[in-house]
Amino acid sequence: MAYHPVAVALCALLAGADAVAQSRALSSGDHFIERTAGFSWYSPAASSLGSINHRRVYLVGLRSERLFATAGPFAIAYTAELIPLAIVERTTGNIEQCSRNANWVTFTCRYDYSARVAVGAGGSPVGAKLYFNRAGKTRVYGSVAGGGLVFSSHVPVHNSRRANFTFEYGGGVEVTARDGRAVMFGYKFHHISNGGTAALNPGLDANVLYVGVIRRRGM
Repeated sequence: MAYHPVAVALCALLAGADAVAQSRALSSGDHFIERTAGFSWYSPAASSLGSINHRRVYLVGLRSERLFATAGPFAIAYTAELIPLAIVERTTGNIEQCSRNANWVTFTCRYDYSARVAVGAGGSPVGAKLYFNRAGKTRVYGSVAGGGLVFSSHVPVHNSRRANFTFEYGGGVEVTARDGRAVMFGYKFHHISNGGTAALNPGLDANVLYVGVIRRRGM
């Protein structure tokens, strides 16, 4: 039986994390570096924030995390993230919607002139992460962050803006090893908009699934 090499590597990584003794509890002053990659295959439209769909979002991140407080099983960390690569991909053609005119003979079509692929970079310098159980081999967390992205063309539509604000919230789990390394799996709601600074500001929401690796600083 053939096995996919990615699945084999992932199983080996998780098995290695589970085989070690229970990792030490997180404590104030701990500093971690996280590398993540995520994607969203679906952008919900007509939500409370964004109104654009037919977009895919890809994000690559490098995040610094420093714990500054603990209380019982909980731990709180400040986070700052660099996003060296962000991609917004339009998944439809230029014609967005067509409707029949009042005379029922001719059609009027609305066109989407945004770039098929917009490439950007930026960061989320202000963020926080709350661990619900700071001890054990599997840790559960929630997180929030805010920042901005600059793209190669207007996002999410033409006549919006290349520079946008972002905010996100979500959560996930970390599978840890004794030496401080960990694998993380998470979800985050990610929002992009220009804050009303351009002619159009429809907003783009994304449901991002991501994976990552974590390394304790100083190892």
